[in-house]
Amino acid sequence: MSEELRAVLGKWNQVHSRVKEQKITVHAWLVDGEPVSVSEGKVLIAFKSVMHRETTEKPANKQLVEQVMNEVFGRPYLLTTVMLKDWKKASEQI
Repeated sequence: MSEELRAVLGKWNQVHSRVKEQKITVHAWLVDGEPVSVSEGKVLIAFKSVMHRETTEKPANKQLVEQVMNEVFGRPYLLTTVMLKDWKKASEQI
């Protein structure tokens, strides 16, 4: 696990709390996902549910999560998503 991913995971609860304060519905979708990778200024979130992933990906919701990540981590990150089953399959092949 990279240091950057470790740092993101260490503050992920703060991201959840701030998203919940600003828009509880976005928080409800986001809790289904977990950060699995951080690289090149992007945080990759793996989701169990397609509906939760797609709703989090909607521009307004994505923008809110990115804004909160910027505040919590003190630097801009872009949100990218993947299905957890696809992430597990890809990581098994590495």
